[in-house]
Amino acid sequence: MNEFNKKIFSSIFIGSALVLFIAARYFKSKNKKIKETKVQKQIIDKQAKREIEIKLIQKKAAELYVNECKNNGLVIIEAYYGNSQIIEELWFIQDKILFLEKNQLKKNKIIDVTIPLRFQVNESKLILYGNSKKHLFGFYNPSDCHERNSLYIKYF
Repeated sequence: MNEFNKKIFSSIFIGSALVLFIAARYFKSKNKKIKETKVQKQIIDKQAKREIEIKLIQKKAAELYVNECKNNGLVIIEAYYGNSQIIEELWFIQDKILFLEKNQLKKNKIIDVTIPLRFQVNESKLILYGNSKKHLFGFYNPSDCHERNSLYIKYF
């Protein structure tokens, strides 16, 4: 092979490799966008399902809350479920709603579960088992799948 043919061959080889590299990155980013879209759709579906569940139990939860207040029973003031680090931050913050409104990214990783927990109070008792809370009525996992979740409950 003469010198000219070697240069053409190496140029074609490098060009082909570059095209393959660019194509691979393009399809990888396209697949990533498709996965992100699926995850976003799943979260929106879970949020919609949760809103329906909350509407179904809202009236009964309010009745149970009033009953517990009258009887000096277990009164759940507020409750949040989601990313453990954010839940830990909430322990030290007085105005949680204002904190979450200012921190939209953190707000998206936790959910207010006050109503679902008030609904589960029966005769001043709230029984929650040790397994994941994301399967409870009115709950879902708002944070990333691999993040640890916690439950925060303020009561008297």
